[in-house]
Amino acid sequence: MGYKVEIHAAGAKLIGYRGDERPERAHVIIIIWQLDSASNDIGFARGADGCLRAILSESGLGFQGHNGRWLPG
Repeated sequence: MGYKVEIHAAGAKLIGYRGDERPERAHVIIIIWQLDSASNDIGFARGADGCLRAILSESGLGFQGHNGRWLPG
């Protein structure tokens, strides 16, 4: 999708659209300044099985007009 991501081996907190730190931690982060101004950071956390799971807010589900279609069912 062309976004530059931050990689954090130990995980890092996500940032909300108001600049606040969110409680969620992610290993791969799409930074808020690349997204719609009403969105939070979008993160992906690595589970014990090695798979990444998306961490995003309600506003993140519809970012860039995709309405969650970019996530697998």
